Amino acid sequence: MVAWLLGQSNASVVQSHLAQADLVFSSDLLLVECDRALIRAEAAGAVSAAGSASRRAALNQQSAYWMFLR
Repeated sequence: MVAWLLGQSNASVVQSHLAQADLVFSSDLLLVECDRALIRAEAAGAVSAAGSASRRAALNQQSAYWMFLR
């Protein structure tokens, strides 16, 4: 998921799996870890504040349909 958020080389694989899935189940920690990765990328200058916010919004939109497990 972090690869997709940060636009890494294997991001298309993640997007493809998400597009094909009828249901997505994830740990509720996924959102925390993704947020942490965006914060780190922004602090390192790899992504701008606006880019981070945009990617966070995309994750929130995508994950609205997922099932989260503790």
